[in-house]
Amino acid sequence: MDPHKRSATIEVMSADEAIQGGGRFATDTDG
Repeated sequence: MDPHKRSATIEVMSADEAIQGGGRFATDTDG
């Protein structure tokens, strides 16, 4: 149950970061 959710979250996060280049993430955190 936990491992499945964790794996999905990690995969999604990694994919998003790679696609957006971490630029959007920084903006979201800043404001």
